[in-house]
Amino acid sequence: MDINIICSYDPNPEMYVNNFKPAEADFYHAEKLLRSKGKWVLARFHHNYRKSENYIKDTINTIAIDVDEGLSIAEFKEIAKDYKYAIGTTKSHQKPKNGKVCDRYRVIFPLLTYFNLSAYEFSLMMDEVNRFFGSDPACRDISRQFRGYPYGIVYIHKEGELLDWEKFLEKADKRTQVKQYCREIKAKDFVIDGDEDKFFSYAYRKFERTYYEGNRNNAVAHILLWGNSEGIDYEKLTQNLENWVNSSNFPLPQRELNALFKYHSKRR
Repeated sequence: MDINIICSYDPNPEMYVNNFKPAEADFYHAEKLLRSKGKWVLARFHHNYRKSENYIKDTINTIAIDVDEGLSIAEFKEIAKDYKYAIGTTKSHQKPKNGKVCDRYRVIFPLLTYFNLSAYEFSLMMDEVNRFFGSDPACRDISRQFRGYPYGIVYIHKEGELLDWEKFLEKADKRTQVKQYCREIKAKDFVIDGDEDKFFSYAYRKFERTYYEGNRNNAVAHILLWGNSEGIDYEKLTQNLENWVNSSNFPLPQRELNALFKYHSKRR
């Protein structure tokens, strides 16, 4: 199956030069983008001027994410094994950055269908993609540019499905609805009043919204504190949390989870 990546390319590597021209690349030779000397954007723009408001709808059939820390390439491959993708390591791969040495790489996903979204809807959808794959949340702008790295290591995963972006947009819509509902509940000074079913319904929504790589311990701790303040049975509280954590994409090690449970049991 032929998969062409629709993009815009500028051979000038300087980030503040805006001289992009329409281009295409064969996904199965994605190293041409990932190892390019210039920079690229996975969209096309009116008058070839790169900014979100200028993007031409139905010209996006590929998305890219960055992973800067926290998720090794091996771990990413396990999460993304059901999809086609291309990985290219970046300039800071396995080099000190922010006091940390780890895998740093970029991933290109060809999509099942083209985008016909507003720039705002695109950013909401990308929030969910980044949560799912544990990638940099800054990669959410429809006009984001990426630099190639000529010395990067490239791996192309040819098996699996094309990424269905609509599933992530649906999840983004639900999350937005939950946020709005929570704001309304807060405005009404909502109180659980000991109703455990009601508590666990809202607690799970909070868990889905706040539990992601880099915020796992905080998310669990906040729900424990909330449950304690509402007088929820602590054994039921920890059982539910353990189930939610273990069924997530980024489960905490059991010893960390047990330590959180033990610590907050003393604070009741």
